Amino acid sequence: MQTIYALSTILGRSGVAVIRISGNRAKDVLLKFTNKKDFEPRKATFCTLFSPSNGEVLDKIIAIFFQGPNTFTGSDVVELHLHGSIAIIKDVLKELGNIDFIRCAEPGEFTKMAFENGKMDLIGVEALGDLIHSETTAQRRAAIYQMSGHLSDLYASWKESMINIMAQFEAYIDFPEDDIPNSAIKVAMDIIMKLIHEIESHLIISEKASTMVNGIHIAIGGPPNAGKSSIMNLLSKQEIAIVSDIAGTTRDVLQVKMEINGVGVTIYDTAGIRENAADVIEEEGIKRAKAALDKADIKIYVFDSLTTMQDEIDGFNIDDSSIVLMNKFDLTDKINSKYIPFSVKNVYNLDLLIDKISSLIEEKFSVDSDTIVTTQQRQKEKLVECITYLRSIDLSQQLEITAQKIRNAVSEIEFITGKITLDDVLDKIFSTFCIGK
Repeated sequence: MQTIYALSTILGRSGVAVIRISGNRAKDVLLKFTNKKDFEPRKATFCTLFSPSNGEVLDKIIAIFFQGPNTFTGSDVVELHLHGSIAIIKDVLKELGNIDFIRCAEPGEFTKMAFENGKMDLIGVEALGDLIHSETTAQRRAAIYQMSGHLSDLYASWKESMINIMAQFEAYIDFPEDDIPNSAIKVAMDIIMKLIHEIESHLIISEKASTMVNGIHIAIGGPPNAGKSSIMNLLSKQEIAIVSDIAGTTRDVLQVKMEINGVGVTIYDTAGIRENAADVIEEEGIKRAKAALDKADIKIYVFDSLTTMQDEIDGFNIDDSSIVLMNKFDLTDKINSKYIPFSVKNVYNLDLLIDKISSLIEEKFSVDSDTIVTTQQRQKEKLVECITYLRSIDLSQQLEITAQKIRNAVSEIEFITGKITLDDVLDKIFSTFCIGK
């Protein structure tokens, strides 16, 4: 296995920079840069880093040697902890590039080495990728839970059940003179139907959890000049949208990403919806506003307490995923207990609005913290294909056909875990990783 190296921290001024080296000759590289004869595994060693080409001192560093196979990659690993100087980083990388028996790593190649050495399955690889790219608490939690191995264990249990049925059928294929007892057929079908139910339920829960992990879409809608843009600015604590007394100021859908109680949300400010648009641009804005509201996971409708009548509110699609605000509450004595009184001017009930959003997220998209879910689309697609094979099983058909269908269902699980892999799938997965990971 070729030895590879890469900068594992950012190329920029920092307190410490880390260069990672892994492969059978990782230790040789370390010895080549120092005057030491050996390094004790897993011991941080203070040493001087010399240029192999001219003997110049490059830096005073901490070096750590990890001996395989008990490492992240499964091969020997060396970490060089340098001072975070751009000049030092570039000079050390240049010296590494001059060594003929190592090369610069490709994106995700250290993780790919770990996968190829059996240190993690493909589920763990994808979970690690999710963890690296996580931006919210929900994303971090989901990734770490999947890295714990619970999801792999669930897939393994389904695979084992299918293999047991397949083995039973293949035994009858080997002894065709023996008729299959009706009891055996019933047990097999019961197990197959149970598997179908479990996988389908898992996919339903996973879709719900994926919405939470990937981010909730919240659209702000309502008639023109009701205060929608001001509410978006209040929620995001930024001047994202232009605020004006002129109706129809917002022509397109504006958006901002933020976090509410650890959950990533994208808030969309939409054009005011009314029957008679002033021009074709506003008409297109209204069309886009309606589309954004239709796709939103949560909708915030904003109305003017001074002018809005109940029939106007009834004209909007208010459902159980909607929050209705009656803005400009500070200017009127009119109170409608069905809706939330709100004042942009006085920032009245902003905390209540955020609490309502959090409650809807919790109610509609949260799952128990110990629930095993699948968030990767690739894995979900393979599970759907697995169900398709299981549903097509008809025990009135030849046993060879039934056994092959179960074998195909097992293969779909193995594609998920990485026991069966396609190069283009691996290339796509590992390309999402940064160089140095």
